[in-house]
Amino acid sequence: MIHKKDTMLKRFRCIKSRRDSRIEKINLKLNEQKEIVKKVFNDTQIRILEGKYEDYVHWNEQDMGKFISIYSISKRAYFHLQKRWNYPLPSESTLKRWLQKIEIKPGQLIRPVMNLIDSEFAMLPLPERIAVMSIDEMEIDERYDYDPKEDQVLGGCKSSYVVSIRGLFRRWKQAIQFDWENMVTSEDLINIIKALHQVNIEVRAFVCDMGPKNQRLWRDLDLGIVKNGEINKTWFMHPTTSKKVYVFPDYPHLLKLLRNHTIDSGVYFPNGQKLEKSLFQDLLRKQRTEFCLTPKLTHKHIYLRGKQRQNVGTAFQLFDTTVSKAIRLLIPGNVTQSNFIELVSDYSQLANVRTSIPNSNPTKSAYGMKLKEQDEIINAMFHTFQNITIGPRKRRTYAPFQKGMLMHMTSMQELYSDLKNEHGIEYIIPSRLNQDHLENLFSQLRGLGGFNSNPTALEFKYRMKKLITSHALLTPETSSVCTHNDDCEMLSSRLFNYLSEDSSKMPQVVSRNDPEPLLSDATVDRLTGITWNPDSRTISLESCPYYERSELGGMEYVAGYVAKKFQDKHPSITKSAEDLTGFWVDFINNRMNNTNGLTEPSHYWFSLFRKWEEVFVALHGPKKIVKSPGVVRQYRGIICNNYTGVSKEVIEYYCKLRVLLRVKYINRCIEDEKFIMQEKKRQATKSNDSSQDQMGLESPHVESEDLEELEILENDLTMIEEILANCNRI
Repeated sequence: MIHKKDTMLKRFRCIKSRRDSRIEKINLKLNEQKEIVKKVFNDTQIRILEGKYEDYVHWNEQDMGKFISIYSISKRAYFHLQKRWNYPLPSESTLKRWLQKIEIKPGQLIRPVMNLIDSEFAMLPLPERIAVMSIDEMEIDERYDYDPKEDQVLGGCKSSYVVSIRGLFRRWKQAIQFDWENMVTSEDLINIIKALHQVNIEVRAFVCDMGPKNQRLWRDLDLGIVKNGEINKTWFMHPTTSKKVYVFPDYPHLLKLLRNHTIDSGVYFPNGQKLEKSLFQDLLRKQRTEFCLTPKLTHKHIYLRGKQRQNVGTAFQLFDTTVSKAIRLLIPGNVTQSNFIELVSDYSQLANVRTSIPNSNPTKSAYGMKLKEQDEIINAMFHTFQNITIGPRKRRTYAPFQKGMLMHMTSMQELYSDLKNEHGIEYIIPSRLNQDHLENLFSQLRGLGGFNSNPTALEFKYRMKKLITSHALLTPETSSVCTHNDDCEMLSSRLFNYLSEDSSKMPQVVSRNDPEPLLSDATVDRLTGITWNPDSRTISLESCPYYERSELGGMEYVAGYVAKKFQDKHPSITKSAEDLTGFWVDFINNRMNNTNGLTEPSHYWFSLFRKWEEVFVALHGPKKIVKSPGVVRQYRGIICNNYTGVSKEVIEYYCKLRVLLRVKYINRCIEDEKFIMQEKKRQATKSNDSSQDQMGLESPHVESEDLEELEILENDLTMIEEILANCNRI
């Protein structure tokens, strides 16, 4: 019995050991699978998949940015993942509730972002808190929109600016302000730098392009003034630390302008030589075979029109070392031009370095790693641009972009020298001193709208809110956008919880003028002259001129639309048998045998409608709308105070509808104006051509070189067509 009992115990121990080993293997495999799943899902999503949540799900702040990124890129893709593939994702209402926590206003520093920056950089050493501030404009749609949250009409502007900051020695970036009404002034710039200093950010460089508004900003700061062929200064004093803040014109923008001026008017050298379009044409003419020295160089680099002149990539390819060597080999006697192209190429590579990894080539190393060789390139470039002449102008009279080139080189050397003396830094990554990250931001803003890449002011505002909360949002690659490994996501995408905290104590800068108030003195005077009793006269079709028939007919249609919505609750606003006021809606109903379902307003309601329209025109004027907040609320208050016998529900619906109709009308006028101008240009071109034909004018004289160039182009086109035909046959 004892032996049998021991045998049974051994057997049970063996079974238990095998079971425990199997459970351990299963748990190990489950943990491995869980780690694999964690690469796709977060802990909250995994708990949902495991069925551990039944009612309410508490989402993590850090993960909401990822969900908002998917939702921002494509709503349809988000719902497809959620409903068809059963991905555990927050509902649309949850996303909107989180987004509503973030308050952003145009023309003001984004307060939640300033709170985030203050918390993120409070304990970091000073070199890691040194930042570069940038400002640039993005084209937007000038159409008007109504913002129901702010009760405000936005629109009427063709561009919007964004102010952003990025780290010079640490990899981070953040948009901090935007607006579409006013550009940043010198006073605003100083106030923004002060506010950033209060949240532990020290701005030491400012980057912008060569637009006329930015040049005006330079003049206000007394920057870039040329005296006796020398640049006066390229910096202004920090308002708090009294250190120099250096101004950098955006280098890709400068190179693009150099390309355009070279193609249009040419670059003149002190020795009488000239770099112009014909040299590149000659180079292309001598390389018409499949194998050539400059395979990237084509006619698209020199025949530029419209938006092609904004292409940055072709400018870098045109001023390339390979092109300079090919000119020296194939077109002897152009050593000066070849050396100029090579020098520009070397400085372009240096100004575009994006990594701190050492390189044997000084033009591909961060500035300061090979300081002696790099300073030789900068000094040679500076001396060259001091002495060249752009187009037909006097020597030492600089073109705007030429002055920008000199400012860029001077600021690069002096900024490095100052920071090395103050903090002992070894190098500067030059690509962090341009606007590529802002161009990436604009590309992302356009991409958030899908096929709608030209947002209105209201769409721009809400896309900006989504962008600053989105996590790891990709930048679409285009010809005008340069994506690179040094770019990064915004700080605000990683710390969502800071964006919803109270930040009323954060420093604030308001850089816009308040819009005209709805109840200005002139408006009050116009309202004072209104008699508030509605007109009780009956309007007949025969008594009105044609333009009044159209306007009154449209009013009657809209009044009937409102009456139909409330005819069950308020039957007094629809037409009764005693009313004889209808003419346009009645006319349509008679023609359609009363089958279209249009509702005719009562005489009393139509009289009120016309009187309220008189009040609306007094508030906003004809063909305009005031863009101050509370546009519907204040209009509703005026109507309610003077017409207490009318339902507030009807008044509220009418007031919002009237504002939306005015917005739609202004947008229609903007669109009509574009088509009218387009037709006028077409008619002017057509009349100009016909007048030349009637006068028997000869065609313009064409030079033999131009004819030769046209023949070359025709031969090239024929060759391309033959290649395409062969490809199709294959």
